[in-house]
Amino acid sequence: IQGAASDRLPPSTRTPSKQILHKAFLTVHSYSSAAPASNVSTMMGVRDLVATRILILLVLIYLPMKAWPCEMIRENLRVDSAVASIMQSQGLQGGFASGSGTASGFVYTVGRGEAKPDGTVIDPSTTLFRWASMSKTLVGVTAAMLATQGIVDLDADISQVFSGYSIPETFLVCADNEAAASKHADGSWNEDCLGQQTLPSGTYVTLRQLLSHRSGIQHYSNGRANPVPPYTDTGDPLVNTGIEWALHLFTSSPLIAIPGTYFSYSTFGFNLAAVVLEHATGKSFATLVKDVIAEPLGLCSLQPDYEWVVNDNRATGYDYNGNAVCSSDVSWKLGGGGFMSTLDDLVRYGQALLTNTTWLSERTRTDAKTGVWVNNVDHATAGSCQYSMGFSQCYSNSSSSGILHNTSHTGAQQKTKTMLLLDTAHPSSLHGVYAMSNSENAKIRNVGQTLLDALEKQLPLDRNYSCLNTPTSCTEVRSGSSVKATTDSMMLCVPSDASHNTRRPSVFCILPILSLLLL
Repeated sequence: IQGAASDRLPPSTRTPSKQILHKAFLTVHSYSSAAPASNVSTMMGVRDLVATRILILLVLIYLPMKAWPCEMIRENLRVDSAVASIMQSQGLQGGFASGSGTASGFVYTVGRGEAKPDGTVIDPSTTLFRWASMSKTLVGVTAAMLATQGIVDLDADISQVFSGYSIPETFLVCADNEAAASKHADGSWNEDCLGQQTLPSGTYVTLRQLLSHRSGIQHYSNGRANPVPPYTDTGDPLVNTGIEWALHLFTSSPLIAIPGTYFSYSTFGFNLAAVVLEHATGKSFATLVKDVIAEPLGLCSLQPDYEWVVNDNRATGYDYNGNAVCSSDVSWKLGGGGFMSTLDDLVRYGQALLTNTTWLSERTRTDAKTGVWVNNVDHATAGSCQYSMGFSQCYSNSSSSGILHNTSHTGAQQKTKTMLLLDTAHPSSLHGVYAMSNSENAKIRNVGQTLLDALEKQLPLDRNYSCLNTPTSCTEVRSGSSVKATTDSMMLCVPSDASHNTRRPSVFCILPILSLLLL
């Protein structure tokens, strides 16, 4: 202790905890030095007793400050309790897996509720959830990487790469001659905008338009076609061979707007984009995601949700009435919403998007022509949001410079509700929040906001935290072996220089209280 608080340590280099010890040491030293010589023998015992107790108190305060961020642990437990309260208030039959992370590497994940009717508890490290529409971010990131490498041109006619696509000759209009997308951009059922007009000569569709929901491709019910294949086809791996086989159900149908003129959400536009990437690279989209995202980041559980493949870790879905869902295959729409993974791997993915510049270069992130996210006042104004490259992107309310404030995506599908939200506005404190549920009626945004509020209230982090280490091999993880949890699971990351014994924080954080008893 004397060494830690020695005058030899320059004041500017002392941590707050070491400054406390330094002052305390000098206080004890001056107290003992001030004793009159005549009273030395009398005060020796008192002095030693008081000095010893003071130093013990300071040591017991210093240890948790040095080894464990007790305030952060209390915040995380508060978040855990809040998530449990939200789950109870929503009356969910299934449950949640939620997580958060910061630029320094701190990660917190928690599982609450049932993964299966047999009582298997949701485990963030093993329970597999469908990504639903969050899968679209994988298309955007992959396209940006390929564009940065010059393999694809985001603004070129996609038929130059995918000759199997021919743009329709017409687009749907309403009675006022406005495009159908002007009234049904949200995918709502279209019964009133079924007139047709001829597309202008030379019109074509680009990858950028597909990845920004501005291609004019219909969603489920706002066009004239039924783009969903029958269950007998999607559940048959001899028919369901990827994504391209089902494109014919909508590609010949009229568009719902002239490409580039209206935002209109479309899962099938992303399916088409994924097929374009397949033709540009000669690889299936599943293989592309594995090669450029899953393997480099160690996302061992990220995979297409092939319904015919048995996997004991796949979560059972629950509908709005709390009944188990007999779901159909979604791998046929892989680019629009066909992947699944654990919550831990979703967190790994999000944190890599925020901080891993080796995997995703700064150019791939923010280049005005090929980047995933664009900080440009020409693309968005302060306080507004846009959808681009597979992400919803919102801009700061406090600035007119067009600086990206946060980027996100949610997912809603049979068996699942999902969300990732990444705060990109503060380079020194980048953080993300993540949530996945196997209940179709889950209010997933409530959980995400709870996590975000708690994360923003935490003390600044000046240390490196670790626990979601990249696996050295994905073979065992992908084998589908079941790992059944028996209690609610919680993973609490700790400083990289401290033990991973999760019982230690609860003991260390009360040491200052125990030390008071010694006095």
